[in-house]
Amino acid sequence: MPLRHVRLTPEEQEYVTNTVASGRFSNAGELVQAALCALKREERARRERALKAKSEEEETAISSPWIERNAFATLIRFNSLP
Repeated sequence: MPLRHVRLTPEEQEYVTNTVASGRFSNAGELVQAALCALKREERARRERALKAKSEEEETAISSPWIERNAFATLIRFNSLP
């Protein structure tokens, strides 16, 4: 794997140091990998929610006006019957 260098604020460095010292991760690299996995999950979930919302929005925009117009036209025809 390629080696990356990142700059951390003192607070971020303290968090990494304390988290590794707690035994939760063996080293800073494991912590970064876990953070990246969590970020990927979060982004995937956000994309899925956005796609679902867009799909529901498009479905409503397409069907709702048609249903309303069709119901109105049916009502007019029904009221026009002798």
